Amino acid sequence: MKKNLKAFSLIELSIVILIIGILVAGVTQSSRLISQMRLTSLRNLTRSSVVPTIQNLTLWLETTMPESFEVEPSNGDRIAKWIDINPTNIQKNIFSQSNTTYQPIYQSNGIGDVPAIKFDHLAPSQLIGSMSSGSNFFSSNQSTIFFVFIFTSNSFSKSTAHTPTPFYWFPASGDARNSFHIFHNQQCIYDFGVNRLVFNTPDSTYSGVKKIFTFVKRPTYAEIRDNGNIATSNSSATATINLSSSYDLRLGWVGSEYNQARFSGFIGEIIIYSRGLKADEISDIEKYLSRKWSIKIL
Repeated sequence: MKKNLKAFSLIELSIVILIIGILVAGVTQSSRLISQMRLTSLRNLTRSSVVPTIQNLTLWLETTMPESFEVEPSNGDRIAKWIDINPTNIQKNIFSQSNTTYQPIYQSNGIGDVPAIKFDHLAPSQLIGSMSSGSNFFSSNQSTIFFVFIFTSNSFSKSTAHTPTPFYWFPASGDARNSFHIFHNQQCIYDFGVNRLVFNTPDSTYSGVKKIFTFVKRPTYAEIRDNGNIATSNSSATATINLSSSYDLRLGWVGSEYNQARFSGFIGEIIIYSRGLKADEISDIEKYLSRKWSIKIL
């Protein structure tokens, strides 16, 4: 009788273990299904956005579409190539890094629940655009740039001129006049050589905060927008940008000449137009980005 009870108990235990296994597998599968449904929704939102319908689109980098990467990445994968999905470009601009040490990392929940590319200032992470002529991105006196990111760390001295910088249009070496760069050194600087715009951004309020920064340059006007709000503007911004083929567009780190300029954080989406967009066009794109990245615009 005791032997039968013992055998029965072992069977019971086996059944319980089996049920637990089924439940765990079900939860895991459900989590994957929810993630896939979310990603599908984000892709549909991206495909139906106004971005490609507005004229003069020159670059569109984002992280949800399969065509953004050579092979669809998984969480933690290193990114060797981030590919422009602009449907109006015959030749795609590819941001690449062949050195695995410098490759940024794909994170499936990088900015909220949306995939993003993680850049680490300690590596330092860097991607360089394949097109080196400024005319592929900008007009000499006009452009509009939308930039979705989270800044997570500033480990370098704020007295240094070139502190962590996520986005550069810059020469590999030599004369850097009329370049374009976004600093995050308690400031966001929209710089076309002269007539620069400076927007003070204290680290205490910006670190870890989801941001849509919009940079607008028209022939005689420039502005920085922070989550839909005009943070600063200049009504006499007549400077032009250098379109030299010796320049290139870099993400994460400008390079060894300015070794301090290393960015730590996540970049989710970059959209560039070669003209200063109208107010309604800017609003439409900011609304799309706000919905996609769950960032409240003012």
